[in-house]
Amino acid sequence: MWPLAFIYVFLFSYLSSIVLVTFSMRMAYKLDLVDRPSGRKVHTRETPLLGGLGIFLGLLITIIFNYNLIVLLYNLHIDKYLPFLKNIFIHVPGMIKVNPRIWGILCCGFIVFLVGLYDDKYGLSPKRKLLFEFLIAFLIVYFFKIKISLFIDNEIIKYVITILWIVGITNAFNLLDNMDGLSAGVALVSASVFFLVSFIAGQLFIGLFLIAFIGVLLGFLKYNFPPAKIFMGDAGSLFIGFNLSVITILGTYYIKGCSHLYPVFMPMLILGVAIYDTLSVIVIRIKNKESIFKADKNHFSHRLMRLGMSHRGVALFVYLVTFCVAINSVLLPKLGELGVIIVLIQTLCILSILALLEYYGKNKFK
Repeated sequence: MWPLAFIYVFLFSYLSSIVLVTFSMRMAYKLDLVDRPSGRKVHTRETPLLGGLGIFLGLLITIIFNYNLIVLLYNLHIDKYLPFLKNIFIHVPGMIKVNPRIWGILCCGFIVFLVGLYDDKYGLSPKRKLLFEFLIAFLIVYFFKIKISLFIDNEIIKYVITILWIVGITNAFNLLDNMDGLSAGVALVSASVFFLVSFIAGQLFIGLFLIAFIGVLLGFLKYNFPPAKIFMGDAGSLFIGFNLSVITILGTYYIKGCSHLYPVFMPMLILGVAIYDTLSVIVIRIKNKESIFKADKNHFSHRLMRLGMSHRGVALFVYLVTFCVAINSVLLPKLGELGVIIVLIQTLCILSILALLEYYGKNKFK
């Protein structure tokens, strides 16, 4: 029954996203939320900048409608007439128990969306935007008790690590949104692997949240893959980064007998390319003696374009690298401490190969 539930939620969110992204395109022109070409941007025509609204509403409607539907069916004891629902209904009490956390994620995600929307419309300095992100991360950690454990007893350290993780990943996808289809595509691949990991770990309702997220992203990507008909804007990129950062914390992903390193490094592997892009561009800006908050064309995608790749080629290449790095996380629960370390070394080698190819390719094309 669970496979059918996943398929249903996926189709619901995918179709909702398509409808709402189309609606967002029209709204963008009416509200003058349009991205116009400039020196540091790679697109050459005006493009609506309200795709984040379609992503946000698609996920929100999918979760609210289907949560209330399943609770209603559960209270009506529909499983008496439809026995195949029993496998899902036995998990409903647990779902209701974690319900405040889900609403906490959605409420804080809405605030993140509004911050990004304000930035898209009026502009917001990077430092102020970062301040809002820290405040939102604090809200979700303090009031909704969503925090990283990492087998650490000190609560303050847990809070600090969790806040830094949320802000870091939120910004990573915001920075990754520098080319058609990039941020949404990487988020789609990452969420898909997260879904697989959560399914293996028996985190079924987290899996439902992720499959809804996957459907929404795929629906948006239909219009955002190069050449893009709509951009997600900061409202969208901050929202998807925030959701990915929080959902990795909400899931325990712990399997009895597996390495204690597994729940620690699994999210880092799945989000490895987004982290690589963020860290590499920060290093480049520091090396060039520029502010790390200054926008430029030194992101992973820009560097690949300078090597001669097309927009579509860059997007597909980054998706593939994301998958190659992320898929190893599925193996982690089957491995001991040494096996996990070997996978991490392999991941670092993949990213190092990319860095070397970029470095020597850049020198060749100078």
